[in-house]
Amino acid sequence: MEEAADPRARVVCDTCILVNFARIARLDLLALHPDYRFVVPEQVLVELTEPGQRVYVDAAIASGGLELVVSSDLAEIEKAVELRRHMDRGEAVAFAVAEHRDWFIATDEGRRTRRMIVEQLGAKRLVTTPAILLRCIRAGVLTVADADAIKAELERHRFRMAFASFAELIGEGGG
Repeated sequence: MEEAADPRARVVCDTCILVNFARIARLDLLALHPDYRFVVPEQVLVELTEPGQRVYVDAAIASGGLELVVSSDLAEIEKAVELRRHMDRGEAVAFAVAEHRDWFIATDEGRRTRRMIVEQLGAKRLVTTPAILLRCIRAGVLTVADADAIKAELERHRFRMAFASFAELIGEGGG
């Protein structure tokens, strides 16, 4: 019932997105996102190797901030198996679920994965950590200063963004 009432587009999270937001204890930003309802395939949870990250993600699922999905459809499973030649299990399952259910996919993975997503799903269905933060700024959920602090914290964990400040992006279209 609640699912039908939520007009936000579904976005399947890859492990790296969950790790980024769990590391900074800001999974709430995924729950508060104005455009997207973030979902997590159960197979992605297995890839959360740091206990603290799993605790944050489990709590977000329990509170309804993230939605757990089970990939048991044969077409999704076959696609995930096919994709395992090119990417890890979590990425493959997230990709397969996004493709089969016509959802978006959230990942910050490298060029090869990104290229495959763009080629097979289209660039508009790819969501990244910077795009999530930028849209939260534009919706008033986050300030530029808060987003820049998050950016700095993620960089301490070796996640780099190709700009100095979110202030540079505010005037650009999209998000």
